[in-house]
Amino acid sequence: AFQMQQRAVALDEASIRDVSLFSGGVIKGQKLQDYVNEQVDDRFIEHMHKPFIAVATQLETGQRTFFDRGNTGRAVRASSSIPGVFEPAAIGPSRYVDGGVVSPVPVDAARHLGADFVIAVDVSTRDAGTAPTHMVGIIGRSVAIMGQMLGAQELARADVVIRPKVSDIGPADFEQRSRAILE
Repeated sequence: AFQMQQRAVALDEASIRDVSLFSGGVIKGQKLQDYVNEQVDDRFIEHMHKPFIAVATQLETGQRTFFDRGNTGRAVRASSSIPGVFEPAAIGPSRYVDGGVVSPVPVDAARHLGADFVIAVDVSTRDAGTAPTHMVGIIGRSVAIMGQMLGAQELARADVVIRPKVSDIGPADFEQRSRAILE
């Protein structure tokens, strides 16, 4: 855990951010893929020391996909491709976006790996108690509600749920990484 914390604190966001406008996202994702592969010494998923799985959403079909073999960086890239932020990751003939689109808290992925006991960490945005009045806010809130409903279904299949207080930290807010780690 301490090694992971050291790497997170030392991470320079420029090493994973490759801006690419008009490509389906603001960030291409190749730098993230390369960074992950470097961190795992180019080890494929099936050769990891600990069981690992990445969850992504196949863009063409909407199917949840478990990557449990192959290029680790590519699988993480697909799993991290937040729509509108990262361009979809191409793997074979398909394109993939963030697994959170269909599986916000991947309890089923842990069960797929053979876990008998699942501790889920829910970092989803909580209800603010107010309804936005402008179009972008309404769309954002509607997407958050969908994610919460999907996440609640999977969380019900976890044995323990932990909810760190990080809902006010954005996915690209690198300045808050130390606080996020402490939570």
